Amino acid sequence: MRQLVYTQPGRVEWQDAPDPQLADQGAALIAPLAVARCDLDAPMVMRGLFPGPYPVGHEVAGTVAAIGPGVTRHGPGDLVIVPYQISCGHCRPCHAGTFAACRTYMAPIGGSFGFGPMGGSHGGALADLLLVLSPAARRRRLLAWLPGRNGHGPRTRLGNPDHRRR
Repeated sequence: MRQLVYTQPGRVEWQDAPDPQLADQGAALIAPLAVARCDLDAPMVMRGLFPGPYPVGHEVAGTVAAIGPGVTRHGPGDLVIVPYQISCGHCRPCHAGTFAACRTYMAPIGGSFGFGPMGGSHGGALADLLLVLSPAARRRRLLAWLPGRNGHGPRTRLGNPDHRRR
């Protein structure tokens, strides 16, 4: 697969990387469709806020490409939003709703996509595939529901099963 990698201050480049593999029964692979830019992205890239190299991108919507057998809320083809914070859903901070303080995936700035070692080295969303750990374990949905593969849900442009034909 290809991924966008921050290499040094002021420089990012597309690089080849191995396809991520489903790490456990509750993991999912997401094919990103849209990645947003946040306020940290510019300082990260232009000033080298965190040491590189690392894959970038952390605010993402995409389609589910594959799921582990423990994932029951989503299936291949579902449109999802993936929160940038990575959490287990089982520890005390997760049960309190403070996902950035997750004890399982704690990193210097909290478990996050697109921040390299500072976020726990979980990969970046500006890639062909993104491995999402433990979506089935969270008390709240790790992958937010958008109209699914059968088109059920609100009738918005995104919710219209024929929206891709327009």
